[in-house]
Amino acid sequence: SRETQAAYVEACLSIFQNNPHIIGSFWFCINDYDGPCWECGDLFCPMNSEWGLLTADNHPNPAYEAFRKYTEAE
Repeated sequence: SRETQAAYVEACLSIFQNNPHIIGSFWFCINDYDGPCWECGDLFCPMNSEWGLLTADNHPNPAYEAFRKYTEAE
């Protein structure tokens, strides 16, 4: 779910911040993908379609807010 993705963002960024051996990170996709999965062909495949911080039409996901709040605190 989108709420689970936001919880993962918070958990990962906390781990990254608190581990001195991690010197950087990046987010895989800014937008959700709105086409069929390259592997299975399913239009709504969660392995391909819901990685973004924003929806396919550029609306913020809960993960975007988690990412924004965490990175603004730095």
